[in-house]
Amino acid sequence: MAPSALAPTGTPSRSLLRELAAEVARHAPFAQMAPEHVAQFVAAATQVYHAPGELVLGPQGGTAGTLWLLRQGSILGAGGASSGSTEPFEFGAGDMFPVGAVLAGRAVTSTYTAHGDSFSLALPADEVQRLASAKQISTQLSAAPTRPRCAIWPGRSASSRVTCSARACMRASSPS
Repeated sequence: MAPSALAPTGTPSRSLLRELAAEVARHAPFAQMAPEHVAQFVAAATQVYHAPGELVLGPQGGTAGTLWLLRQGSILGAGGASSGSTEPFEFGAGDMFPVGAVLAGRAVTSTYTAHGDSFSLALPADEVQRLASAKQISTQLSAAPTRPRCAIWPGRSASSRVTCSARACMRASSPS
């Protein structure tokens, strides 16, 4: 469900917003941002629930209108022919997508589907552009990873997919 289709239920308390900002600040690129910029992101975002198997985003949706920050659960992605990769991939808590499509004002080339109950913070693209107008935020958002921490291993079923932390992936990919 698109964030704009959600009915507002009121303004969260300041303490809830502070706790959410602290949670978000544990993940890149927010860990490098000034606390007031993280607070602006959180205040402008809407929490969205994704049911298991729910299509979150796909190329058929046109221009990417929302930046998603996954708080809990997982999102499975599958690249289309135009993305250059058909390898499935998975986003976990702290991953943000589709950064490139939102910043470039284009459609995504992959399909994103919720795997299990998942919760995301959704930030409308116009808010992303407003927040990105500050040079520091723009630089950090554009440097955010555009792919998840680890891809699903080829030849494995979704139930035996493999994920790992960013630190483990960096160790695995860095030269010894």
